[in-house]
This record gives sequence, C-alpha cells and structure tokens, in this order.
Amino acid sequence: MCFCAVAAKAGENVGTDVGISFVPSTNWASGQLISYHEYLDLNFDSTKFTTYEGSLWHKSGLSLGIKADLDENFVGRAQKIMGYLGYKRFMLRLQDGDLRGTARWNGQAAGGPASTTFSSKFSSVDLLMWGKSDFFYGVGYASYEVPMQVNTEVLNGAGEIVYGNAVYANNAKVKSYAFLFGFDTMQKALRDETTTGLGFWAYTQDRFGLGTLELSDDAVDRAEASNPGRKAMSHNLFSAMIDYDLTMGLYWAASPKNKARIALGLGYMFSGEVVTPFGGGQLDNASQLRLAPMPYIYRHGVVMKASVKW
Repeated sequence: MCFCAVAAKAGENVGTDVGISFVPSTNWASGQLISYHEYLDLNFDSTKFTTYEGSLWHKSGLSLGIKADLDENFVGRAQKIMGYLGYKRFMLRLQDGDLRGTARWNGQAAGGPASTTFSSKFSSVDLLMWGKSDFFYGVGYASYEVPMQVNTEVLNGAGEIVYGNAVYANNAKVKSYAFLFGFDTMQKALRDETTTGLGFWAYTQDRFGLGTLELSDDAVDRAEASNPGRKAMSHNLFSAMIDYDLTMGLYWAASPKNKARIALGLGYMFSGEVVTPFGGGQLDNASQLRLAPMPYIYRHGVVMKASVKW
C-alpha cells in the first residue's frame, strides 16, 4: 500500500506535497515458510494500515504524527539532514499498522500457555527519490513483532543435521534495513498536468534488506527445555529479507485550481515479506541447539489513496 506525493520543481521557493493512503480493514497472516510442521496458529484481527508521505525539500522537514526516528534508525536521521539541506527530489514515507490477535500452540508443551493474545505494531520509514517518470528508489527501515514458531536443528548420533523439537516465542522482533525500488502510475498522473480523468492504477515495490530476528528469552528457555541436554547457540539472528508490494485499481486525477493537482485512487493491495535467518551458529556437537525460524508475514485489503500538490 502506498500513497504518493511529488517533490517541488527545481527553483520553487514554496510548495506543499502531502498525501495519505488508508487500508481500513487489513487482513494479516504469518507463519513459517519452510517447516516440517506448523504448530502455531495465528488468528489476526482486521486492523487499519496507514501510509503518510511527503516531500523533504522544505528546511523544516516533515512531521506527520509518526516518528521517523523509529528505533533511532539511520533512515530517520538521514531525512532530517536532507530536509535541512533542501533536497527537492527526496520524499519521506511513514507506514503504521496494528498487529493484534490470538496465538494458539498445538505442539509439544514447553512451559508456555497453549494460547496467548498479542498486540504490537508494524512500522516503517522510507526515504525515496523519484525519477523523471513513475519510477522511484530509496532506502528504508522496518520493524514488527509477532508470536512466532521457532524450529530447532540438532546433530543426531550419525552427525547429521536434523530437526529438533519446535517451540514458539511470545514475541519475536524483526528489524531490517532495505534497498527498495518500484513504480506508481498514479504518481505519474499526479506529476503530469496534462493527465486528467480516470486511469489504471498500478503500483509495485520490491525491497531487499538485511537485519536481525531477535527471539525472546521465553523462546530460548522453551527450546532448551524441549530439547534436553542441548543449549541454544544464539537468539539474535542475523537475517536477510525480501518484501514485495502490489496495488492494482483505478485513479482519478484533476487540476481543480491553476496551481493545484489532486489524485484519488481506489484499489486492492497485497504485501508479503520473507525473513531468512543465517546467524544461528554452526552445529559441531550433540550438545548444541540451533534456533532456525524462517517466518513470513503478509497483508492485503482494499486501499484508498489521496494526494495533493500545490
């Protein structure tokens, strides 16, 4: 899901580019991409998901009610510097959504409750640069926290790597920095003052990043209790991330005033992300336990978008 705004033209001293997109009822799902068995059922509530975006050319930067310095990330600090320097082609995008629901564990008991409720956030901050057409690229930071099945790996008597007993974490924290790129036909229509009326809205974005998957202490304790005689090597796993966004629908663009442009869009969006940890350690002996989750998370729903440039 994305809302788009346009940076001010070179040489302009004043101007405003703001916008918002809104998914009023976001459908969430999460699980393990690769697993010998799925023991954890996550039942998400439908929640809203909001995206704010605006240009950074003004010295005051951008303030939209969501902190760009989420987790004191590099992207949030960079946008402040670039805002004061007056770069006109860069824009800041902030995304925020609630993650709420119930998690039920159907596997071997490991000291935790059979079911638990959860409530957290999915948040991201991106610094984008738009090209001359509808193409953009940039860098971003994202984080979320959900209950997660934790698969384990051990060495058997023959020295082979096999699955151990799986457990779950009440909350696993995923954080990542990413390079991203994509295009948006509604953005192009907003920039082109000759484009008016209805058009086909196609938005897509790819993200490739690195980060961490941090498992809670309760997950480590459960993993060791479920695999007696073995000790976990690491619970803060260095990870790679791949994320894909797609929106398709219709937009309407117009110039109601001489110096204003507006664009409205209605479509359906889908976003999916896979995290691949590879920092669980090298198994050398039968007393070691490698924590090996490979989670995915995705969301989809009807999206409404509005943007204005004047």
